[in-house]
Amino acid sequence: MHELSIAEGIVRQIEELALKRNASRVASVRVEVGSLSGVDPEALRLAFPIAASGTLADGARLRLKKAPAVLKCRNCGKRSSCRGLGFAALCGYCRSPDVETISGRSIVILDAEIEFADRPRKNPMAAMSESPQKAARRVEGRTKPKCVRRASSKSTARPNPEE
Repeated sequence: MHELSIAEGIVRQIEELALKRNASRVASVRVEVGSLSGVDPEALRLAFPIAASGTLADGARLRLKKAPAVLKCRNCGKRSSCRGLGFAALCGYCRSPDVETISGRSIVILDAEIEFADRPRKNPMAAMSESPQKAARRVEGRTKPKCVRRASSKSTARPNPEE
């Protein structure tokens, strides 16, 4: 099932976009799947929640749009679309098999709906005026954290006065 690796790629790209925009989560993703892409839309729909688990896209809704293949006939020069023809692609006008595929092979992320927290989260590392190297070591778990987080997603991390 190669749809899982495709779903992982979609999640990776939308999560990267969400992180760049300081989003708190991804609510939905709209993806166009070409009819000649070789992707089973239902298998992709099943693989998406697995790939999104534990990411900002966890619980996001995947909306799929099927795109027909567009062919250009080398015989008559006209463009036509085909749906579900598989490997037997013929011109829609003169029925010639001598066609060029213009579109319908791709998988495209059309858009993603991202959500933001009520107020922007502050980076606890920046609030403590640490060097980037020290912050990276703490994130990697090499040193004891000097901040606490509240359970509410609306709160920001604050320095722990006991340390």
